This record gives sequence, structure tokens and C-alpha cells, in this order.
Amino acid sequence: MQIVVLGATGRTGGAAVEHALDRGYGVTAYARNPDAITPRPGLAVVRGAVDDVPAMTAAFAGHDAVVSCLGARVGAGYLWHGTDFQRRSLPRIIDALDAAAVPRFVLLSSLGIGDTARKQSFVPRLFARTLAKRLFDDKLAAERDLPRCAADWTAVYPVTLKPGPADEDRELAPLDEVTAVPGRPVLTFATAAAALIDLVPERGGPRRLVLTARGAWR
Repeated sequence: MQIVVLGATGRTGGAAVEHALDRGYGVTAYARNPDAITPRPGLAVVRGAVDDVPAMTAAFAGHDAVVSCLGARVGAGYLWHGTDFQRRSLPRIIDALDAAAVPRFVLLSSLGIGDTARKQSFVPRLFARTLAKRLFDDKLAAERDLPRCAADWTAVYPVTLKPGPADEDRELAPLDEVTAVPGRPVLTFATAAAALIDLVPERGGPRRLVLTARGAWR
């Protein structure tokens, strides 16, 4: 299995690279700053930006899947002024996926985007609708492009993420089967990364999945 990881310099993306290599996959990290990625066997690093469709198409060619862990860094500037990063990048990623005829796409999103917010308890829902509203609105606008993606795609909506090692205390549930995610369940970036990579060989048409701690939904 040959996969491309986008966002490999981030916490989830870096862990996704490690998990994919551990599974024996060949991994290409497509990154704006390849010097931030430690070379290792099985890993190819390609310099490029996500607004460059021809460069992405060339990097994606011949791969079985693309896993996107891209996200705007959460900071005071982005929270206050907002960003259009996701709505600029995701349509271009989809264009490159289709041009390169990549059959599989796994996207990291966030619980709290659009209609997923009503699944949350009060505090995280309030955060998504106030302090992080501009970031979440950007993701929502970007994901409206997903239905046109020709690849078999899965979007994953995790609960709050934190640093720490990967563990197996996780569960992926179809979004339309989740009534609520009570409280404030937390998983690690590495656990989310492992879930994304584990989804790569799966098929089944477009899907939206909630990623939470095992049993932490109803």
C-alpha cells in the first residue's frame, strides 16, 4: 500500500506517518517544509504546497490513498480574524485526487463542524459556535466540496485531541447513528492518527464517522 500524508509536520499528521510506516506502508509526505520531517526507511518527502494542483497531482500519482491531516493552527490570530485555509486547500486536493485517479481519500475533520455540533454537549458546542466559529465555518465551507470527490472518501470527526501515545480505547461510529456525545471525551492525536490509517484499506462509499472514546456516545 502506497499512501500520501498531508499535514505530516503536524501532531496528527506526524503520528499518521509513523503508524503507516509501522504497518509496512510506503509513505509519501507532501509538505511545504520537508526539512521539518525526519528521514526514515519507507518514507519519501516531497516539497509542495496544497494550492499547487499540478504539484499535488504529480505527488499523488501511483498512490493507493491520500490521508489529509491538514488544519489551521489554533491561535489568537486565527480565532479572531478567521482563515480561509480549508476552503482554499480542500477543493484543490480533490482536484489533484481526481486528476491522479487516487482511489481512496481519508480526511481528518473536527466534531463540531456544521450539523455535527448538535451531537456535542454544551461546553464543546459553545466553543465551536463562539471562540472557534471562524475556524469551524472554514472547515464547513470546505467540506461542501466533498461530494464531488471521485475517490472513495471517509471524513472523520474526532472529539477533543491532546498529546499522548496511541491507545485502543477508541471507537468509530457512523455520524447518522450518533445521537449525542455526552461530556467532554478526549483522545490523543496519535490515537486519531492510528484510526485514520486503519481506515485506508476500507471501502464502502462516502462516509462520515465520529471518532470518540469507546462507549462515549449514544
